[in-house]
Amino acid sequence: LRQCLDLTIETDLNAYLQQHHAHIVLTYHGLPQSYIKDGEPYVDECKATTSALMAALHLKAEHCSVAYQSKMGPMPWLQPYLEDTVEQLLKEHVQHLIVLSPTFTLDCLETLYDINIKLRELFLSKGGEKFTYVPALNDNAGHVTLLSQLVATAPALG
Repeated sequence: LRQCLDLTIETDLNAYLQQHHAHIVLTYHGLPQSYIKDGEPYVDECKATTSALMAALHLKAEHCSVAYQSKMGPMPWLQPYLEDTVEQLLKEHVQHLIVLSPTFTLDCLETLYDINIKLRELFLSKGGEKFTYVPALNDNAGHVTLLSQLVATAPALG
């Protein structure tokens, strides 16, 4: 049964993405590039999360991109920047953009405003037809249970 479901998800989702010129963007919170040079494993963790999500959803690489958001200040941050990625996808005639941000477990200003309002406006104003923001886990029951378990098993501080 699992194999049948997996095949259906893989076939139907990838067919939808192809037929509707749709694309999924996984956006991660950016960091200054200098942090990564100091041995921060964040980029590797983002890549692992992307690979796991793509495998779980049976996504083809051509239907999914990774970008980084929330750059501040003049120093170089992780790239590609989210807005640049969306601009490139528009040039490739993507009509339906689906955006989710795995590093945000709760919706906040950077998801609700920066993505769901400003990025939506950018995409639609430049010819995109449909924009879908996938909300963070927020108060999802499984998420709350996981957080409770992590807190209960965490070593005491101090």
